[in-house]
Amino acid sequence: MQPGMADFTNASFRPHGPVSFRPTRDTDWAYACIPDHSDLEDTTFREAFDAYKDVVTIKKAQLAALSDVVNSETLLLKKSALVTAIGLGGAFVLSCICWIVINAAIGVALDRADVHLGLTTLALLALNGVMIAFFVRMVLTSYKHVTIGPLMSALLGEAGVTGPESKEDR
Repeated sequence: MQPGMADFTNASFRPHGPVSFRPTRDTDWAYACIPDHSDLEDTTFREAFDAYKDVVTIKKAQLAALSDVVNSETLLLKKSALVTAIGLGGAFVLSCICWIVINAAIGVALDRADVHLGLTTLALLALNGVMIAFFVRMVLTSYKHVTIGPLMSALLGEAGVTGPESKEDR
């Protein structure tokens, strides 16, 4: 018979109580089913201390990994901000030069069409005002899409988490 298996040959029936298929104390069968306990199976202080040291080591490794992720996300954010700033600066300068050329061409065309200088100035101011209002509105509506979500996710230990439990999807 295998250790830990019940031996029903020693089972007894108690007519004065309910029928039970479990060992009873009065037959000593319950004690026969319990394997002998050994002091070697008890956890020692040294084992508990070693387990605690392992937990601390693992937590340190997790913290170091989280720190690496946060550093990488921060470096990526810095690089992307720098590339974006340089790109926006270049696009701004180029668009300003082009817009000055377009304004000059419109002004020359209105002057050659014998439009009064005051009316030409008002037309150019109105055109520039409409374009400025359009671009300000575009910037304000796109501002809500600018986020530092990946950096915050890294700080909260949720970097790379996708699905319904990630905060970026909320």
